Amino acid sequence: MSFHELNFEFDNRKSTEFPMYIVHIDSGMVSSEISGSRQMIYNKSPYNDNIFYYRTDTETMKFSITVSPLEGIWTEELRFELFRWLYSRQPKAFRSCDFIGKLCYCVCTNALELVNNGNKQGYLNLEFEATSSYWLSDIEISTFDFSDLTIPQTFEIFCKSNVYHPIYNEIVYFPKLLIDMKGTATAITLNNQSDGNRAFGFTSLTQLESLEIDNDRKKIISSLGNNRIGNMLTGHPWFRLVFGKNTISVNAPSIIQIQSQYGIYI
Repeated sequence: MSFHELNFEFDNRKSTEFPMYIVHIDSGMVSSEISGSRQMIYNKSPYNDNIFYYRTDTETMKFSITVSPLEGIWTEELRFELFRWLYSRQPKAFRSCDFIGKLCYCVCTNALELVNNGNKQGYLNLEFEATSSYWLSDIEISTFDFSDLTIPQTFEIFCKSNVYHPIYNEIVYFPKLLIDMKGTATAITLNNQSDGNRAFGFTSLTQLESLEIDNDRKKIISSLGNNRIGNMLTGHPWFRLVFGKNTISVNAPSIIQIQSQYGIYI
């Protein structure tokens, strides 16, 4: 896999700082990694032509690039800085100029071997493994101020993912939420009218309480240190977005902040 553009970014540093560029050693068409591989999980009985399907698993996205200082040489200082930049043990954000506004979190996994002509001119092959099987959008934060709300109101937010959820087999996304209760309100409900009026909310809160909610990981942090799982609406439905436009109604004075980072096949 490679990219058409020469420049890239890793761990919030641009390759032009070094300078370092993506190069194409082989001529011809250039392939681009769109997703990780997928595998059907199933059982097949003897003497039966049909399988018993269970699920589809995905593998993490993997890609490689070849980099070179082009007309420059591989000095000891350049190699030192490059390895310090790219060889982190923790996943870092990788961005290509091919996919503006998209990124993946990855680690450089291969043993680094410099290919050169004996005069310190040459290239380096880098292999990366991402933490996801698809690209991600930039983090988007949307804030809706209903501090003076007296009757239910609605707001709209667009879900930009095209990735099917591994459990529900539909395009749904579970964002992070910050809810700041205002006034004397101690209960709140968010109804997603675009998702069959799916209701998410809490009862028996404390006035002016703030909640940080990770709907994907099913975690709630209260500003008061309280465990608020038991205060969720019956059935404990978590807040989610469906593909496209979502119209959400809110029934209590509050400030709602939604943080999203959508999975995207591009």
